[in-house]
Amino acid sequence: MKRTMSLVLLALFGAGLIWAGGTSEAKKTADKPPVLKIRMFYHGEIDKTMAPNNVDFNNNRIANFHRVNSGVNVVFEPALADGTQESQKKAMILASNDTPDLMDMSRTEYYKYAMQGVFAETEPYLSKMPDYTKLVPQDVLNAPRFKGKLYCFPSVLEEQDLNRTHSGGVMVRKDVLDSLGIAAPRNLEEYYAMWKAVKGKTKYIPLTVAGSGDGFANAFSAIKAAYRVALDYTVKGDKLEFIWVQPEFKAYLTYMNRLYAEQLLDNEYITLNTTRLTEKLMGDQAFSSIQGWAYACVNVRDIGVKVPKASFAFTPQPSGPADAKALLYNNWPVQRMWVVPVAAKNKDAAAKFMNYMATPQSKMVQDYGIQGTDYTLGTDGKPVFTPAQQSAVTWKICYEVMATPASFKVRLVAKGYDWAYNQALAGQKDAEITSNILAVLPNDDTYQKVEQKLALKTFVDEETAKFISGARPVAEFDKFVAELEKKGLPEQTAALNAWFQANKAK
Repeated sequence: MKRTMSLVLLALFGAGLIWAGGTSEAKKTADKPPVLKIRMFYHGEIDKTMAPNNVDFNNNRIANFHRVNSGVNVVFEPALADGTQESQKKAMILASNDTPDLMDMSRTEYYKYAMQGVFAETEPYLSKMPDYTKLVPQDVLNAPRFKGKLYCFPSVLEEQDLNRTHSGGVMVRKDVLDSLGIAAPRNLEEYYAMWKAVKGKTKYIPLTVAGSGDGFANAFSAIKAAYRVALDYTVKGDKLEFIWVQPEFKAYLTYMNRLYAEQLLDNEYITLNTTRLTEKLMGDQAFSSIQGWAYACVNVRDIGVKVPKASFAFTPQPSGPADAKALLYNNWPVQRMWVVPVAAKNKDAAAKFMNYMATPQSKMVQDYGIQGTDYTLGTDGKPVFTPAQQSAVTWKICYEVMATPASFKVRLVAKGYDWAYNQALAGQKDAEITSNILAVLPNDDTYQKVEQKLALKTFVDEETAKFISGARPVAEFDKFVAELEKKGLPEQTAALNAWFQANKAK
């Protein structure tokens, strides 16, 4: 009888006919599930699939399943699509006494408001959250601490096993590489020889990248990693120094200038944006680029349709001079940070819901949808589904409160993106991977003000482009260093180390 009643209630919830608070007015208030208001993140699927198909964000089979099975009466509130407007909205919310019980926060927002004391500590709840603490490793719990205290429920970075230098590497036309009989290159000189062969024997631009705007910083990430200059700083003893004045940075500029001078590097790269870059790659004009794995899956996935038998593949991360290991880095290990405002009305419900979202039951829904509708179980106990079933519920990602690498890989396979991710992952295996120290430190207003005032990074980017193109000879590197000193490099270095020393034992 109890099982029959539960099934009836679940059906009513799925139809949106009753709320999670009870089945009649006579039900005692004490028996009602706690109410929880959660302000979610924004995901493009909200406008791409939910809106056109009239899927109510707060009343659908995914939201209702979590509401019923968590034992928490959840009100899901989507964030605004515009990031600036959402930040302004959050500021207004936190300034009021009418806050959600859970809110998604970016790293910058988190530290900004943690300093203001508007978040409740979350560590006291962890002892009653066995599923959550089983899913989230200690290093992820430690990363967002502010002055030793935890003010959020963090989730694990999805791409945890892939370096963050550019999350990819050198992407080449495999069909062209095979036709030339060239084995996958391993070091900078083998890459140079490969691009030289492409230049001499084919019609293709050997290497092209998007160098305009913000893309310039990561345009040559794989080559910068080979020279161990992918980070803006290097560690010297217990202090940090900017990489721009080091001998290895000069060696990097010399190599890039050689590529440019011999037209192995697209001489138009500095003006290319992502759209124009894609046009060159899809237009059968370019042989290779330095990209993240997702670019290969999204922007150039149809190359075989445009150019018969054409395909892209990732080659290994090149090693540096004398086959020295490349230096890649990992950044912030956290995917999302869920905070509980001090003014929240039901902090216990927030912890209870976060723990539920880490349960195997919840993760199955987030990975595959609702059993019987979006998938079935095979005789081996594994999910069985059609592409059509999964494509009809891609919007379930909008409720991915607890991101995990395992769930991420389920989505990769479902979308057919795993080939690029796995190749990028294999490409990093012979490199050294370090942690980006600055990425795990709380934001520092003093350093940011010095950085903005001096604008040294802008100057470095401008001069780097000149060195690469030959507009400024690499022989003037020492003069370039002197110019940096004059523009305030010692002041910024001092501010950098003050920030580092104040937080390195965090």
